[in-house]
Amino acid sequence: KVCPGAKVSLEFGSSSCDTCVNLGMSGAPNLEKNYCSGCGAGLEFDLSTNVCIACAEGTYSEPGSSCTACPPGKYTKQDKDHSTVSYKISTGCYSCAAGKYSTKTGATNETTCENCGVGTFSTAVGADSNSTCNDCAPGTYNADIGSSQSSACKVCPGAKVSLEFGSSSCDTCVNLGMSGVPNERRNDCLKCEAGLQFDTNT
Repeated sequence: KVCPGAKVSLEFGSSSCDTCVNLGMSGAPNLEKNYCSGCGAGLEFDLSTNVCIACAEGTYSEPGSSCTACPPGKYTKQDKDHSTVSYKISTGCYSCAAGKYSTKTGATNETTCENCGVGTFSTAVGADSNSTCNDCAPGTYNADIGSSQSSACKVCPGAKVSLEFGSSSCDTCVNLGMSGVPNERRNDCLKCEAGLQFDTNT
């Protein structure tokens, strides 16, 4: 007898049939019920209907695998049409670009990727938290968001300094309540020698 429903028999002389899942195979039974045909990318096998169905929004599948949500730091590609659903199904995930991160599981678009804040940068692609956003070192600053290179942290200009990690701007020693001149690294104010005072005009 032909194997019933969503069951197959893979060997000659079989006394019973079983599902593809129980046999350790993915996909749907072929018409002859002697093999499991893997579902295509963006699809998974539905045991209740015995057919390959579209992955839900926010999930994806590779050929022959079950649908799964894109992990944090990624979002679904939505790169394939399917006649049974109104949305595009996904065959994989895109990664958030460097300078961004996302904590959301099952994200469906790039807008879930948040920018690293001012005073920071990140070279990590597909980052899943803001812990990958590195602070600019004292003596430098970055006024922009979403920076993807360490060069975004610029040395404080002129007679200005930044004293903290993650600075978005620089200021003069006087405005910071400190006397003296900026050191070479622009991360501290050095007091003038005895008998001298700092000239803010020069």
